[in-house]
Amino acid sequence: MNVKKLICFALVVAFGGCLPSLHPLYTDDTLVFRDELIGKWSHEDGIWEFRDAGDMEYELRVFDGQQGRFSAHLVQLDDMLFLDIYPADDDLEEMQSFSATHLVPAHTFMKVEQIDPNLVLRLLDAGEVGNMLDDDPNLLKHEETEDRLVLTASTEELQAFLLAFGHEEDLFGDATEFTRRVPLYAEENLIFSGSLLGRWQGEEGEVLELARKDDLTYRITYVEEDERPQRCLANLVQAGDVGLLALFFDEFALEDEDAAGLHLIPDLFMQVDRIEPELRLRPIDYDTAAELLGAGIAPREDGPPEKQEPEPFQVFQRM
Repeated sequence: MNVKKLICFALVVAFGGCLPSLHPLYTDDTLVFRDELIGKWSHEDGIWEFRDAGDMEYELRVFDGQQGRFSAHLVQLDDMLFLDIYPADDDLEEMQSFSATHLVPAHTFMKVEQIDPNLVLRLLDAGEVGNMLDDDPNLLKHEETEDRLVLTASTEELQAFLLAFGHEEDLFGDATEFTRRVPLYAEENLIFSGSLLGRWQGEEGEVLELARKDDLTYRITYVEEDERPQRCLANLVQAGDVGLLALFFDEFALEDEDAAGLHLIPDLFMQVDRIEPELRLRPIDYDTAAELLGAGIAPREDGPPEKQEPEPFQVFQRM
């Protein structure tokens, strides 16, 4: 949801244990830009969204129910391609000053095995690099804290290290594969129903409020008892008898249409079963939404996802 967390400093710990570096991997002569990286990519733990930030840079948004933003660069070293990510300035500024003084933002490096048709990344393995440094402490400048190895080597030294050892399989963790998300609906499927507007209460006291942002967009606020409000933007999608709420947790996602169609690729879907006299909603995944909308998307290379029992509809009464 709309939450600023310390993941911007822990830097993708959920990715498998990161190895932070105080210095970047890229220099001007090693930066490359691949248009095919732009888009929204999903894997079992969340969504990674890349946008063109200009000057050979990407804006990376990571969403897994919480949200973080990063600056990302592609680095070409001989025939190897790497991704360097770093917390975005706006996330750094939004940290409370006391917390920020105890955290040092860092670069994280991943090897890019492929971009098309699926994005495949492998994180630089902290354990393997640590073993190499145990054998030869002078191999790469570093510092050891109580629970973490931190690289302090210069950019040139980092590049030399990866040029020498980057082809070794053990240097990187297991591959994480991301599937490209494509639009499942078109502009003409967007409608606006005033019947959704207002405050609704769920069976366990939760409150859902829908307000109008513009001609086709809702502002949604969802509050559970004793929990912080969760906010997002939404479009109502209608295709035949199927109605879905397409939820966007990036406040800028629907500001402008874009060539990559990101304004038509939501973070989450909610199936709308009924609006009156009661509102009935349930979350559905991307593949289920594609099936309901009859979208012709390419089959996954690893086969269709395992079918899961759908969640029950959540019932809301108008307040």
